[in-house]
Amino acid sequence: MNKRELSKRSQVSIFIIIAIVIVAIIGLFFMFRGSPENKPTSQIFDISSFKPYVDECLRSVSKEAVFSIGEHGGYYFVPENSLNYISYNVPIYMDKKEKFVPSKEVVEKELGSYIKDALPICFDYFSGFKASGYSVSLGEIQISPKIKEDSIDINAKIPLTIKKGESTNEYEDFSTTVKPVYLPKLLALSNDIVNEEAISPESICLTCIDEEADKYGVEIELIETPINNEFIYSIKDSQSNLTTNETLKFSFAARYDFPECKNTEECFNELQ
Repeated sequence: MNKRELSKRSQVSIFIIIAIVIVAIIGLFFMFRGSPENKPTSQIFDISSFKPYVDECLRSVSKEAVFSIGEHGGYYFVPENSLNYISYNVPIYMDKKEKFVPSKEVVEKELGSYIKDALPICFDYFSGFKASGYSVSLGEIQISPKIKEDSIDINAKIPLTIKKGESTNEYEDFSTTVKPVYLPKLLALSNDIVNEEAISPESICLTCIDEEADKYGVEIELIETPINNEFIYSIKDSQSNLTTNETLKFSFAARYDFPECKNTEECFNELQ
């Protein structure tokens, strides 16, 4: 395993901690629901509890995937042409006059890759069911995200074979929808900014950025980096409020063609 794969694995593990806690609670609920006074002991562990468990796993991991790829400009595997910002990489959408904004299809593929990698980690809690006498087999996972105007539909093929004693159940088709999330709007905004800025990469049009923020109803923060001609665009979309406490952030980087200067303030002064 190379460093990139190890880093990506660690990232996925961190993002789904909350998902694992949630599905563990749900799993325990289904395992212990009912009372021995009302049901035979053999029926306390209802095999149908697996589907709600997997449904919650898919829902939670899909939501975390959206947050993660938003911070990484629509990517799970961030391209080499990127900037390291704090603890994660941000893809470069504009490199002077060159433009690299991903298509909706690329973002869908990246979402699918994230979810496919993260689900088996979430399924580690199958060990609890196995300890209760179940045999669980997991086949090849296939994820098909579809980005819509205000949501993302996630269709998943998760071949599961569940056995206990003489009973066998098979599951495969699962789905969930993540909403509200306006990825097409954020990609369109990113394209507008890059198209405008790439016309004259020797300067930053701050007025243009403000106008785009008003046009799309978002907040745009332009973040300086240690390199005076490289900036991070951080877009906060209050409409994409996936949780009550957090809204979606979408980030990308831009590399300008500033004149020779020692720092950002000096660059701005020379451009005035």
